[in-house]
Amino acid sequence: MKRLLITALSLALGIYGYAAGTISGTVTDAQGNQYTYSSALTPVAAACIGDPGFELQTQSHPLAAPWVLVGPANANAGTTTAQYAHSGNRVGYVYATSAQVFTSIQQTINVAANTSYTVKFWTKCDSGGTPAGSLIKVTSAGGTVLGSTSLSVSSTYTQVSVTFNSGSNTSVIIVTGFTPSGIGVFQDMFMDDFTIT
Repeated sequence: MKRLLITALSLALGIYGYAAGTISGTVTDAQGNQYTYSSALTPVAAACIGDPGFELQTQSHPLAAPWVLVGPANANAGTTTAQYAHSGNRVGYVYATSAQVFTSIQQTINVAANTSYTVKFWTKCDSGGTPAGSLIKVTSAGGTVLGSTSLSVSSTYTQVSVTFNSGSNTSVIIVTGFTPSGIGVFQDMFMDDFTIT
């Protein structure tokens, strides 16, 4: 009987898009017995990454909101054309030439507290060999690391992911970048098609 009620409730709710309130109804089993159900609904806003494929960027650099560059003065980030993209007409990139200074692009997004999420994106490098210390991580506004994945970046696109739980946070920061391997060594990292589920 529990399974019957759960199935009815799931069908009534659908997968997405319900509003706050109460849902109730009656279901009838194969023997003709009727059962009623009632449940309060508290919808959770879906987490969303802004401009996930960089298609809204209107210039090559600097990188525009909602993405930001964090790194040394000689680092740069922006977008380039479909020639380098995983899909679409634009792709984000970050490059740097300073040794041992982590350089990244970041975006702050809203999330539901105490909820598990997985962020995925596609990445590759183009110049100077595989960037050292490449990673994607998710942090709280205060800098606490909620999840982190080291990347093995190559000259072909690879999809990578990081899973985290938001804890008490209602916003988090997505960070992806690398630490250049030597002074004067030009290295870059392309990023495209971010998703969060």
